[in-house]
Amino acid sequence: MELADQHDLPLSALRAHNNIGVLTGADDQIANRENAVAAYEKAQLLGDPGYLVRTTVGYANTLVESGRFEEAERAIADLEIGDDSPFGRWLGWQQARISLARGEPDAAEKGRQAVAQMRQHEDEPQAMFLNDAVAAFAETNAGEHETAYDMAMAARHPFGMAWDLLAAADAAIMLRDADRLRKVQEKLQERSARGRRVTAVKLLVAGAIEVLDGDRDAGVAHLRDLRELQAKVELELNRADANGKIALLLGSDDPLGREAGVALLEFCREFGTPGLCDRYAAALPSDAEGVAGAAG
Repeated sequence: MELADQHDLPLSALRAHNNIGVLTGADDQIANRENAVAAYEKAQLLGDPGYLVRTTVGYANTLVESGRFEEAERAIADLEIGDDSPFGRWLGWQQARISLARGEPDAAEKGRQAVAQMRQHEDEPQAMFLNDAVAAFAETNAGEHETAYDMAMAARHPFGMAWDLLAAADAAIMLRDADRLRKVQEKLQERSARGRRVTAVKLLVAGAIEVLDGDRDAGVAHLRDLRELQAKVELELNRADANGKIALLLGSDDPLGREAGVALLEFCREFGTPGLCDRYAAALPSDAEGVAGAAG
């Protein structure tokens, strides 16, 4: 990267940014965001159409993960690519994620429509895996947790960040099903993928199993470690969603459960995401100062 920048080789620099994005995907989402912003800015200056599309997609993705939805929508609108292109289909899923977080009435249907469009582009294993994982997330966000779990556990060609197993864990936690979580844990142990974000999924699954099995002290310890790790490597939207799961598992009478619930409510108020809070509404503290209406 430094050599490419020093010798004014923008295409080489952009290829390096792409490789860095792949390498940081399972380890550090915060570093991934910094890389995506730098790549986007270089592509804007270069004006190469192919890299402009690719880097804008990565940039918009990090904006969604950061809760900066209006900026993401502007970046997507400025790109002007068709919904029938592979990148256009991925951006359709990002727009659906925004709708889900905001709690828009047709959000679940938008998610399913985005998945249907993405499935039109399955000419290589990476696309198949991402499409399967996204389809599972769409179903669990629509409240179809058993369907989501089955879809996630059957994901094809897994690689890198364990999106499929995170989706399966998400569904199993919503079902409060420790046996399903144990199957997720077995798959996580079999995977060769490494990275701190994968470790975070392992901590979530371990903590959830322990809480549901009645070993609350061990579960709280794992979930506390999860929050500490995510503060270093995850962006705001994923941290907020994990806080919802912790609140759901522990309840607002537990100090960590309450802390996580308040953090989620504050995120919903700051970023305008009542849909996310509605998902975990039953577990959120109703007497938290300054958060009235965040989940409504």
